[in-house]
Amino acid sequence: MTPRKRIALEFKHSRNTIRKILKHPQPNPTPRERNRTAPVLGPFQSIIDQILLDEEEAPPKQRHTAMQVFRRLQDEHRYHGCYGQVQRGSDPFLSAHAAIPVVVVSACLSR
Repeated sequence: MTPRKRIALEFKHSRNTIRKILKHPQPNPTPRERNRTAPVLGPFQSIIDQILLDEEEAPPKQRHTAMQVFRRLQDEHRYHGCYGQVQRGSDPFLSAHAAIPVVVVSACLSR
């Protein structure tokens, strides 16, 4: 089994993706990383953050879902935006995507 194939199986990515990562170890910035204003959600972002911080230590079953946060904003704070914005704004793992550490890939190839 080739090292690239072994890495692809281990990290569950295609061999082409592994080849691209090895060719360009530093990721290229994408247009999605722009700081865009949220005219409707903006004033409510601090409220969403506070709701999520308050329940950070709670068991997973007792935490708010995005829909519950949306309904709470509508009921308690007169939010008139859409659910999708709240869903994207309340997702704490949005920017923490699964990345393959380049050091690990390089170490596997050198074996």
